[in-house]
Amino acid sequence: MKSSGIIDTGILLEMSGINASIEFWLLGVLLPVIIILGVVGNITVTLMFYLGKMCKSKTLSGLIVTQAITDSMFLVRIGNLLSCG
Repeated sequence: MKSSGIIDTGILLEMSGINASIEFWLLGVLLPVIIILGVVGNITVTLMFYLGKMCKSKTLSGLIVTQAITDSMFLVRIGNLLSCG
């Protein structure tokens, strides 16, 4: 079949609608759910290691708590960047 070089606008509009739907579900629904679960998990780990004395080593507990706080800040920052732009 020979291509005439004309783009079918109906197909483009349909693809645009599909892309908008995928973008909504990924950035509007899935991303916030993953960020919320990640931050809640990090808060849980922080409370378990900082208050619950889960580990005998204060150094290891401090490192895990620091990593959880840093990860939470990263999740919030990435969510902010992706939602704004």
